[in-house]
Amino acid sequence: MSHLIRADLRRILRRKSIWIGLALLLLLLIWNLFSGFSEEDFGAAGLMLGMQKTFAGLPARLCVAGVIFFAVFADELSSKSMQCVLGRGLTRSKLIVAKLLDTLILLAAAFLLVTLLAAALMSDSESLPMSVYQKRCVYLGIWLNCLRYFGYVVFAAMCLFLSDSTAVGIIALFVFSGLGQFVFRVIDYFTERALSDYTFDGLLDWGYTTVEAGGLAWQILPAAGMLLLALAVTVFFFQRKEFEF
Repeated sequence: MSHLIRADLRRILRRKSIWIGLALLLLLLIWNLFSGFSEEDFGAAGLMLGMQKTFAGLPARLCVAGVIFFAVFADELSSKSMQCVLGRGLTRSKLIVAKLLDTLILLAAAFLLVTLLAAALMSDSESLPMSVYQKRCVYLGIWLNCLRYFGYVVFAAMCLFLSDSTAVGIIALFVFSGLGQFVFRVIDYFTERALSDYTFDGLLDWGYTTVEAGGLAWQILPAAGMLLLALAVTVFFFQRKEFEF
């Protein structure tokens, strides 16, 4: 499986779309950060506002999660390379795990760059005074968004593997990363029930606010459970799928 991951990463990193998506993310992040440093939001509030505006927006999600999802999974269906890999003895469950590990490695690399950018900004204590606790919240927010984007890809990959269609996977990614949240918020508004708090996005947001209030982000555990459930469903049905070799 390690050989497959290395081969995938070499193939993916040769795609221009990966680098374009990363460049767009960094430009969008820098723009939102400096626009957040207004007179009333200068300092920690401005940094946190810029981070939130960037990662909560659909453009950043498509630049990162969308581009990575397409680079990792689209070629597999168009070239039928999955059949070739499976024909050489790799199990279907290992294939799915390898693809998700590809995604996780690429996302971790992208968010590591974001972390380094945030650390560079926060290192200037005179122009951007922040407490240690505030800095920890910034780092937590960054890596929770890494987990959030990984979750979008896991859910979209489940739809892709079950349907054997890249288009279905892309639509699912759009639904999970944007449209689904909007629908749940509309339901919350009309029903006066916080159902969105119990979605994947809602649990991560709830966990972050819990940490900000000084508590423990236990909500990450059920959010991770959703990912494991999606993985289990993917493996279960993919094991029974018939391929044309």
